[in-house]
Amino acid sequence: MPPIEVVEGDPLPLTPRLAILGLTLDVGPYTSPEEHERHVLATIGSGNWHPSEYDEFRFDRATGLLSSLRLHIPERNAQTDSWRAAPVLQGTIGLKDLVSFTMNPCVTRHATLTELTCLYSADPLPEITRVRVAPNVDLLVSGDRLHGWTLREPERFLVSGREFPQTGAADPGLAALLKDYFDLVADPAIERIEDQDPDMLKALRDLADRIRSRNGVPERREALLAKVNDIIDFFYD
Repeated sequence: MPPIEVVEGDPLPLTPRLAILGLTLDVGPYTSPEEHERHVLATIGSGNWHPSEYDEFRFDRATGLLSSLRLHIPERNAQTDSWRAAPVLQGTIGLKDLVSFTMNPCVTRHATLTELTCLYSADPLPEITRVRVAPNVDLLVSGDRLHGWTLREPERFLVSGREFPQTGAADPGLAALLKDYFDLVADPAIERIEDQDPDMLKALRDLADRIRSRNGVPERREALLAKVNDIIDFFYD
């Protein structure tokens, strides 16, 4: 990403969407491909109107301030959580120069019961600030560089596709199940799934059964269950 600046103020008034089936986080005003295309054409930054392997950061052409995010979740888990104690600043980021660019996705993730964090490098982090750019969404910034992002209470924002979550009610059991998913379906264990390892199949089926068997918020549990079943169907059936 080109150099950025942190601007204190109001964050984006947009509910994040954790689209677990595609492993993406959306913070944007669109709910359809057509709306997304119009949004991309009206803004500048990284990304385009086609599904992309790159991360999308769109900025207002007049102010240079952040307008939306579409971020990919990697499948390799990190072992550190050094960013958790970083100070939080409410505001946004802006481009110092209004240019188009390409943004490679994050390379590692770290999931807890209360946060999902993704990092753009496996290198040790410098001293950072967590810039709260939208409800429950922080960008990890040091100087004019972006190092990653955090979604707090990720289970509250689980969706199947582009729709907004129907309710923000907490589901503590689902939070634990979502962490179990991130712990289980991660490199290098993904290679075992690709090789149709029977122990991994059993673990996936056990996770699916636990998602079905507990009370909670149905539509968010169905989104996670669909992801687990999709993996089982694709690699084992």
